[in-house]
Amino acid sequence: MPIVMPLDQILQKRLSWATGGKSRSLQSFCRQDVEDADGALLRAAQGSPRQLIRLGNDLIKAWVKSGRAKLDPDHFKAAGLL
Repeated sequence: MPIVMPLDQILQKRLSWATGGKSRSLQSFCRQDVEDADGALLRAAQGSPRQLIRLGNDLIKAWVKSGRAKLDPDHFKAAGLL
């Protein structure tokens, strides 16, 4: 029987791993005008771990491409999260 982990825990574990344990939330990478970054990603994933990872990758690609220091609403729009 496969182990099922809630999406919010998957997101927290991936962020913790990617940051060497420094962060477990997308919000820490966002400008102040971004509200509920984690929730936006989790809602857009619609319960699918595969979608969570794909959308998270799309968000990070949009961020890196922009060259900006923090995630902002435009990044979330570019990734299809808003």
